[in-house]
Amino acid sequence: MQHGQVITESAYPDTLQYGSVQDAWGGKLHDGNAVQGSIDESERLYTAEWRDSAPIQATIMAVVLILLFSVRKIISIMPSLLGAFIRVKENFNIEDSLRLRRNRNQITAMSAISITLIYARYKVLPLGSIGIDGPLQTFAGTIAFFLILWGYRYAACMLFSRFSPKDRAYRTAKGASYTYFTITVALSCVTAFLLFISGTRDMESIRTALLITAAVIYSVYLVREIQIFIHSACPAYIVFLYLCSLELLPAAAIVACILL
Repeated sequence: MQHGQVITESAYPDTLQYGSVQDAWGGKLHDGNAVQGSIDESERLYTAEWRDSAPIQATIMAVVLILLFSVRKIISIMPSLLGAFIRVKENFNIEDSLRLRRNRNQITAMSAISITLIYARYKVLPLGSIGIDGPLQTFAGTIAFFLILWGYRYAACMLFSRFSPKDRAYRTAKGASYTYFTITVALSCVTAFLLFISGTRDMESIRTALLITAAVIYSVYLVREIQIFIHSACPAYIVFLYLCSLELLPAAAIVACILL
């Protein structure tokens, strides 16, 4: 008798017939492969390739070491970052202080490496739609995406500040983008960590949580940015053009790429 079969009586009393266990239970046995919270084969393969990628693992180790050596600097700047998140005045204070601004920029640079790792690990950006699937290729594509975004924002901000008498407002707004970017990275790391230790392995769920985190912080940043220009008495049409060029159009393009 083979495993997984049961014996049933046939029409002839002196003979036996074999049937499947699933038929014996009415065909409603639980499928052992359909485990709730399990990941599909493509995600499993991506995770294995991510762990086996020497350049990625070396980058992760380097980031961890840099963060360990920068703990004191991170702790010293954290109150100012939280203050800038709560009230608009602290954004001006950071830009007016050479020490705070330098420390903030250094932490932001480290945060950029961290967020590229997190976004590449969970494939937050829809790079697969253009044929980028492997972990190393996804990591490189994510880095390229952030570099292009940063370059565009930097060039546009310099253009506005050059032709406007309110140079301090644009410098503060640009600095605020670094501040809120760092806050986004910190909360994204916390979100991914909490989901991981809670047992969540579904990449789609983690991607959704990371995108929601980024959207919430970005919404607060937009409010603070408008408050910065209002505080600096900038003309309304300049503020509108600035927000459309640096915020609304890039954000709409990114959202469209993610949804489509």
